[in-house]
Amino acid sequence: LGAQPPTVLLGPGLVEREDGEVTNLHALLADAGVGVAFATGDHDGTRWLPAHAMHAIRWGLDPDTALRALTLEPARAFGIDARIGSLERGKDADLVVFSGNPFEPTSRVLLVIRNGRVVRDARDGAVSRTAKDPR
Repeated sequence: LGAQPPTVLLGPGLVEREDGEVTNLHALLADAGVGVAFATGDHDGTRWLPAHAMHAIRWGLDPDTALRALTLEPARAFGIDARIGSLERGKDADLVVFSGNPFEPTSRVLLVIRNGRVVRDARDGAVSRTAKDPR
């Protein structure tokens, strides 16, 4: 695959069981040094990407690798990682702050920053939204 293998986009069929053996393709490829990214195959499936990541973590994928598979690796796959995909000075970024580990189902969204503006602030139990973002 060359010096820098391409990122592999994998759909939601992450974990398979065959003859009592569990295989997690994301974990196998990541452990071999291949960049992996979660994909859904349709526009509506993006809301399920965090759940796919949690499932992959449950079956052996490193949480840091899962986070990269949702952020930096897709940006690399599409050649836009110089602009998005990681939190670095000069890059475009929206930010979500959770009450705990983002891959724990009990973690709550505390803060959402989009285009440099706070659009949701649920810290200290109060939920507020900016006037420009009615959602």
